[in-house]
Amino acid sequence: MDIANDRISIQISGQELQRRWQSVREAMKDEDVDFLIMQNTKQFLGGYVKWFTDVPAFNGYPTTVVFPREDEMTVMNVGPLMDPAS
Repeated sequence: MDIANDRISIQISGQELQRRWQSVREAMKDEDVDFLIMQNTKQFLGGYVKWFTDVPAFNGYPTTVVFPREDEMTVMNVGPLMDPAS
């Protein structure tokens, strides 16, 4: 079971996410920015975390994204165990 897919009612396509990331990386290069760091705790009005990952934060627990200009992003979650089998 994909827990993230269960929590996202309208998903952003992979193609759209790639387009966003490329556009942001071009702006980061123009401004000489190496990393963006963003954090959110609300699943409603998900902010930059939702915009970059299409995964909302959960129940007030922080979700942090480190978005480098020249590598893959890292997403860190703090919160309850999300595995329903546990």
